[in-house]
Amino acid sequence: VQGLLDGGLAPDTEELKTPYGSMERRALEGLLLDGLDKAGPEAISRVRRCFEVHGYVGEYTERLKKGRPWERARAAEVLGTIRCPSAVPYLTDLLQDRHDDVRNMAVYSLGLIADRNALPCLVKSLIEAARGREEVSLRIAKSALIACGREAVPFLLSALGSENWRVRAALVDVLGEIGDRSAVDVLTKALDDPEPDIRAKAAKGLGRLGPPGPVERLERLTRDPHWLVRMHSVRALGLIGGAGSMDAIKQRLFDSNWQVRKEASGALGRMKELSLPLLREILLNSPDRYAGEQVAEELQRSGLADELMEDLDDRNPPARKRALEFLRGLLRRGAFSPMLTALNEKGMETRIEILRLLRGIRDRRAFEALSRAALENDYIRVRQEAANILEEFRKGSV
Repeated sequence: VQGLLDGGLAPDTEELKTPYGSMERRALEGLLLDGLDKAGPEAISRVRRCFEVHGYVGEYTERLKKGRPWERARAAEVLGTIRCPSAVPYLTDLLQDRHDDVRNMAVYSLGLIADRNALPCLVKSLIEAARGREEVSLRIAKSALIACGREAVPFLLSALGSENWRVRAALVDVLGEIGDRSAVDVLTKALDDPEPDIRAKAAKGLGRLGPPGPVERLERLTRDPHWLVRMHSVRALGLIGGAGSMDAIKQRLFDSNWQVRKEASGALGRMKELSLPLLREILLNSPDRYAGEQVAEELQRSGLADELMEDLDDRNPPARKRALEFLRGLLRRGAFSPMLTALNEKGMETRIEILRLLRGIRDRRAFEALSRAALENDYIRVRQEAANILEEFRKGSV
């Protein structure tokens, strides 16, 4: 099996031929199919050739046509896993099967094979699922079309005239996930759709496509009455808007919905150096506690706090001063976990500066970190500094 997957064994090797239904066949197929989970196109092609040469494909094709429901579903799964193009007509026929599992497995496998001839049927399955036909899984239909990539885009675009908003939402969602720039105009137009779910999905898709994009229209949508639209618009602006969109993103740091605030801080975090002046302003001066905490969380999550700590060891006074301002702001917001971690990872001067920042913190975690630093730190100067601060604590002078 490993030889076939690696290319060292020919697909037509006689040892790979085993009787259908035998224990040997089940073991061999199981190992081959499991091996394809992380295999590339060449390995999949070799396994498919093995299945064709030794009659496995023919046997599974017969079960697609005549097997019991579970056999049809299993056959569809195997033929999809090996990306068997000759199975496409039979899998397409299964889209009308009476059994839900069989239909859904056929959709899933057609997505894996990604044959252009199946795309009209897959789009039809998506439309039926979006309209509420419970026999077809909307999630599976979306995934199958996304797997087909840009080949599916023209077929999706041709169906966008539907009056059913759920259908339009599903189509816009898939177009956004595929991420082909030929859909930019359609996604931009969808930003004006009367349904908020479609506006949100269009904004999400445009963000995935990256710059350039309809920045001004997305900025308007950051004031949309529906929080989901605001959230995806802010996220998209963080991906494509650049410094010019900073003010629109800033306003959402004070949004009434916490998920919008989180996306706004995340958008600023992705801008890194560009957004630091604004993040500093919110962190140090904002009377809005939630906005300040959101910025503090993003500084930690994005790695900006770690980058700032590197400047503590910098001989550039302005950079060092900026780093100290940010770290003091984080301490005021109760966000000092990165500093505790840095006591074991950063350079000696940075560790000493962090210890001095922690002097006035009345928190068990800070006290425990100081205690460990006094006993276990790699640098003797760090151990001495930590011991001095602990002695000040004991005397009550800090």
